[in-house]
Amino acid sequence: MTSYCYEIAQWPASQAFQADQRIATAAFDIIQGVQQPLPLWNGLGKGEGQRKSFWGIVAWETSDEHKAFMESDKFPTLQRYLAPTFAQPDTGGGATYAHFSTDPASVFGQEDVLVAIATLKDGCSPLLGLVATSMQQSSDFEIAVANVEGNPKQFVIVQRAHDRDDGNVAYDVSSSPM
Repeated sequence: MTSYCYEIAQWPASQAFQADQRIATAAFDIIQGVQQPLPLWNGLGKGEGQRKSFWGIVAWETSDEHKAFMESDKFPTLQRYLAPTFAQPDTGGGATYAHFSTDPASVFGQEDVLVAIATLKDGCSPLLGLVATSMQQSSDFEIAVANVEGNPKQFVIVQRAHDRDDGNVAYDVSSSPM
């Protein structure tokens, strides 16, 4: 298990963000000023047939560190800078706290990344999570798997989406290429 808690934030992206992702630069400068030198990634979901989404992934020491930041005097400024990225600013966004079993930096650092947040249905075995975890041990997959903080039925899979074009993606769950 990596020592960091990864905040995975996602919401429907505004037309302005879809046209120019640089409109979020000031927001990310604020975050980097708070939690340096921990990594931060962001992008626009490119999934076919779905609404374009803003994705932001921030490494924190703990989820409590992120929650403390949300209570700080810097958070309203961050919200103001992120507001233009929301398709519907009044609805807010969603965030998941993920704890990866291996360092996901090499996967997140790719140009195209498939992010899947999966929930096991009642009565289902956690076998799918175990299969995903074992996939990250194989050299055939560039993948990282995480448990979701506070929800033992959920897990996150991130995979380099290099074979997306030839239809050779290793799994098919609700997801969004970032």
